[in-house]
Amino acid sequence: MTALVKKQIQLVIFELSRKLFGIEVNKVQEVIKFKEITPAPGSLNVLEGIVDVRGEVVPVVDLRKRFQMEARFSKETRILIAEVQNYLFGFIVDRVEEVGAFVLSDFTPAPPGTNQAGSEYTVGVTHRGEQLLLYLDVEHLIDADQLLQEVA
Repeated sequence: MTALVKKQIQLVIFELSRKLFGIEVNKVQEVIKFKEITPAPGSLNVLEGIVDVRGEVVPVVDLRKRFQMEARFSKETRILIAEVQNYLFGFIVDRVEEVGAFVLSDFTPAPPGTNQAGSEYTVGVTHRGEQLLLYLDVEHLIDADQLLQEVA
C-alpha cells in the first residue's frame, strides 16, 4: 500500500505590523535592503515608486498601505522582489524572517469577512507557534497591468 504524499510548499515568511505572511519561494527573485525609491507622480496610493535592481526598473508596492496599515520603516525594512503576472515587483515589508517548509493541508481557508489584514488575498491560514501565518496569493495581491500603467 502506497503512503499518501502530502504536497509540500516553501514560503518566504515576512512580517508586517507584527503579523506573519508568506509568499511561495518560487515567486520570489530576491530580498534587498530598503533603498531610495523614486516616486511615480500621480500613481496609486499603494505604489511607492520605482527602484533600480541591477539595471531593471522595478515598481515598488508598500504592503502596509495595501493592507491599510500605517506606513513604517526601520533598519530591518526590506524590499521583497517577486514575480507577479510575469512582471517583477518590489514589496516593502517590515522584515523577512526565513524560508519555511509547510504541508499544504496544514492551511485552512481564511474565514470570509474576517478583518485580518490581507485575508482577501490569502490561499490559507495556519499556526506558526503562537501566531497565525497568512499564505498570500501574490498573483492576486495587486493588479500588475494597472500598476504598470501608473508608472508608464
